[in-house]
Amino acid sequence: QLVFTCISYPKPEVYTLTVSAPVAVQCSIVPGMSASTDAERDLPAYCSNTDTDEEQEEEQDKWSDWNDSAAGDEDEEPAQSLFDNTALPSAEAAFQHDANAHGFDIRQYAIQERLDEYGIFRCINFIRSEVAAGRDPLTSLKGGVQGAAWLTSDDYLRPAMQDDALLFFDYEDVVATWRSQQDAAAGGAAGASPGPSSAALEDEVSRLRSENEGLREALATLAAACIPDELKDDAGRPAPSASAGAPSDSGPSTSRTGAAAGPSRLGRDSGLPPPGSGRAEVERAYFESYGGFGIHQEMISDKPRTESYQRALECNPSLIKGKAVLDVGCGTGILSMFAARAGAATVVAVDGSERIAGFAKQICKANGFSSEDGGPMTVLHGKVEELPGLPVDKVDVIVSEWMGYALLFETMLDTVLHARDRFLRPGGAVLPDLATIHVAGASEEVVGTTFWKEVYGFNMSPIAEEVRKGRMRDANVLLVKADSIVTEAVQVKELDLCTMKAEEQDFTADFTLVARPGSGAGPVACHALVLWFDTDFSPRHCSEASVKLSTSPYAHPTHWAQTVMVLPEPVTLAAPGQAASAEGPAVAQSISGRISMVRDKSKHRSLDISLEYSASLSDGRQVKHTMLYGMSVITAP
Repeated sequence: QLVFTCISYPKPEVYTLTVSAPVAVQCSIVPGMSASTDAERDLPAYCSNTDTDEEQEEEQDKWSDWNDSAAGDEDEEPAQSLFDNTALPSAEAAFQHDANAHGFDIRQYAIQERLDEYGIFRCINFIRSEVAAGRDPLTSLKGGVQGAAWLTSDDYLRPAMQDDALLFFDYEDVVATWRSQQDAAAGGAAGASPGPSSAALEDEVSRLRSENEGLREALATLAAACIPDELKDDAGRPAPSASAGAPSDSGPSTSRTGAAAGPSRLGRDSGLPPPGSGRAEVERAYFESYGGFGIHQEMISDKPRTESYQRALECNPSLIKGKAVLDVGCGTGILSMFAARAGAATVVAVDGSERIAGFAKQICKANGFSSEDGGPMTVLHGKVEELPGLPVDKVDVIVSEWMGYALLFETMLDTVLHARDRFLRPGGAVLPDLATIHVAGASEEVVGTTFWKEVYGFNMSPIAEEVRKGRMRDANVLLVKADSIVTEAVQVKELDLCTMKAEEQDFTADFTLVARPGSGAGPVACHALVLWFDTDFSPRHCSEASVKLSTSPYAHPTHWAQTVMVLPEPVTLAAPGQAASAEGPAVAQSISGRISMVRDKSKHRSLDISLEYSASLSDGRQVKHTMLYGMSVITAP
């Protein structure tokens, strides 16, 4: 079926086209056309119909026959009840069946709750999703749509059932009914009662201005509390950002950046909490982001990730067989099923997204692992921190894929550590049990400016500079090629998940970078720093088959990619063992740096990365800069 809008004259029409054989569709875009309500306007000559009168009449007859046929087909389209598996001959019959058998008519409900077509589609897909998950949607529907998550979620614009005839039904009359009622009520109210007085409006404006000013002051106070002392001015306020391209002899530069990344979990942030970004709102947005299937397909399709967990769980029988396993943030339940297939006696899978937990329960049952059918696996919905308990007092193994960009983004590690302290027996295993963070310098290629340096013999460096400035505003999540790394890598943090405390996620580490052997015959320019992480299923627990999952540029690419921080001023490093040349560029023997990673206290599940770096050049100049990057969960206002 092809649904298309025909920009016909004098008004647009929407058609649904059903074809049983391949067809060719030719679309013509006419420049200079615009919408008009002038019914007498002549169409341009190049839009005129050149068919003869006889041809037009014949074509009109064919079109009428097609419309009649299509209308007949639509009337006969079979439909399924929203609440059970009853198949009905038409959508009308399905509506009547649901009204008689379940006391619910989607058309009457749409009129009652004033749902437009999109709202009706969301409602239908919500009902089908709830029924498929084994839940009764009528309970929540009877409470009305005020505050209902499904009403604003685009997930419910995706059909929950293939070829759902109820989604093809024409609800135009339904929507027109409640809109006419609304217009009539508005007209009556307008004639019956006067609007607010001018004085009342002025009072309301004054109140809103006062409230807005209070919010501004609160945000300024919050910003001042979150900015490090070295980035404040003499009055203790956040200092304005220095120019990105400031020369090194003008003093250190400082800037605050947001974050940019591929998957939808991460995006730019202004540096201050956006409206509606309270902890509860962030939690809601965070768990809803894992309710769709796309992000789970992306993670499961990441072979290094998924196969590392599979090998750790299925190739260490002494660790898993006959044991109790807790999967924190189970998603679709694939890690839990690895454990169940490996012989675990009990597997408890927990996820904070109600929707994906419902599907995990169905998947578990479909594969014969459900505890309801005598299997080892139980799926629970909720935050681990708020669970009243588990089906077992203690577990032998906790497994979780908790890692975010730059390892610590999303702050999910807090939940894993809470589960460890509350549910893991003494001496139990956490998988993975070790995690390390690494940093290295990279060439200009990762900045994305090399293309613009020379384009078919033309210098387009102004665009290159603009691209650099744009990338400097963000902590960019990008796939970095191994040959773009120009320095030796340095490990800046190691976490032992079996013994660490939550506050160890906040750390500061010093590092020194030198040119990597083989990075070039001469000096190499470092334009950015690259972060990545490794996690280990070490022999401490995986004695039969230890596993390393690496997100290094030298390893197979993963969906985490690498985190790139573009430097405001590149540093040219001397090749290993080579001294500076009087004729060559000014070079440094090394880059000295300090990196701090801190969970953002003002924005839940966000991460601040502070970077200071310096280098002594062979011509006596000093390069020194301080940067502050933010990685934030995006929430809708």
